[in-house]
Amino acid sequence: MHPTRSAFLLVGLLACGGHASPEGAAPAPSSTSGATASTGPSIGADEIASSGGATAWDVVDRLHRRWFRDQLTGKEVSIYEDNQSVGGADKLRGYPSRDVAELRYFDGQTAVRRWGPGVEGGVIMVVRNRT
Repeated sequence: MHPTRSAFLLVGLLACGGHASPEGAAPAPSSTSGATASTGPSIGADEIASSGGATAWDVVDRLHRRWFRDQLTGKEVSIYEDNQSVGGADKLRGYPSRDVAELRYFDGQTAVRRWGPGVEGGVIMVVRNRT
């Protein structure tokens, strides 16, 4: 590649924050609902409060219903709190939304890598308010 063309491409990439994206592309998701390598997509405290859901189940049902069943395996999600399994999706009905700081989702493949076999349906991690 011609040196001037390489420099032009480098300047263009730096101007885009290192990410080449088509003109008019949608912005990246916010940190509360976007995916990260270590935690996966999440629902933060503000989204929980604004959802109007009475329980964690209601919040997930309204905002991310697909979390209840892994899209690849078709298996049901497991619920974890403090890195410990507490049961199936119905356990979310026992968490009043006012007591939940965050809900984090891990798809089946990620969950199996983190916790081992038995969570092929994915995991919803409940992070409770600590006040």
